[in-house]
Order: sequence, then structure tokens, then C-alpha cells
Amino acid sequence: RARWLLGHVHVFRREYDEARAHLHTALALNPNDVEARGVYGIYLYAVGESDAALEQFDIARRHNPFEFNWIIMCRGIALFTARRYDEAVATLKQVHNPTNEVRLWLAASYAGAGCLPEAQAALAEFLAVAERDMAQFPGRRLADWRPHLHRFVEYRDLREFDHLAAALQA
Repeated sequence: RARWLLGHVHVFRREYDEARAHLHTALALNPNDVEARGVYGIYLYAVGESDAALEQFDIARRHNPFEFNWIIMCRGIALFTARRYDEAVATLKQVHNPTNEVRLWLAASYAGAGCLPEAQAALAEFLAVAERDMAQFPGRRLADWRPHLHRFVEYRDLREFDHLAAALQA
């Protein structure tokens, strides 16, 4: 567990080589660890390997069919990143008691799928919850959210981050 936790920290610090090393060690020590598989999936879509990430989420599901909400959400993010928007929407809608972050990804996925009314409704709900819950709400203009969006995924390739931002502005 310590290895995959450390790998996860390195992903969020954007230290991808260190993250990969710790996650590979975690999986070598316990290839059946569902959480290690999930965090490795996060690493993989962050570095642009969405299909490999989806494989890790599938392995995790085979090990534990009662998936953690965060793994379902991360599968949805990987599907969005892979431009498989309809599948991303279907997956994100499976998250029980979704966090506000799920609403953000759902809005982006709806937009990518061309479902603009649904995207606008999900984004409006995201913004309403964020305005209520955040100590320092950035505002309703998406341009003001760019610095905050980096918290939602640690893409190595900034074009992927731009893909997210563009979907939210659709």
C-alpha cells in the first residue's frame, strides 16, 4: 500500500517517472491489489495511455466487482481522455452519490458527445455546488477556472488539459 500511495503522490506532483517506478513495485508486490491497479490507471491516463488505463480498471473490476466509486469515476475520466464520450457519460452516471468533480467530468463528456443541453445542465449544477461549497469560488466564467482545473487531473500533455477546458466551454 505504501508504494501505490507514494506513486499517487508523485502523479499529483507531476513526477511521472517516480510515480511509474513506485506503482510498478506496488503491482509486483501484490498484483491483486485493486487500489494499486486503480492508481496505476490514473497514472496511465495522466501520461496519455488511456487504453492501458482502461485495461487496469478492467483488471481491478475482475478482482473486485463491487467497485469503489473513485475507480468508476477514473474509468470515466480515462474514457473522456480517449475521446469515447458516450461511454464516459454512461460510466460517470454509474457513480453513486457523485462528488462535484464527477459533475464536471460529466459536463465535459456530454459536451464531447454533442449533448449540449445535458452538458450545460451538468455544468450549471457543478457551478452551483462549487459556489455553495468553495471558500474561494473562482466565479461563473470558465476562463477563471483554468488554474483550478489542474486539480481535476494531472495530465502530462497540456493538450489533454486543453481538451478538457475546451469541452467545458462548448
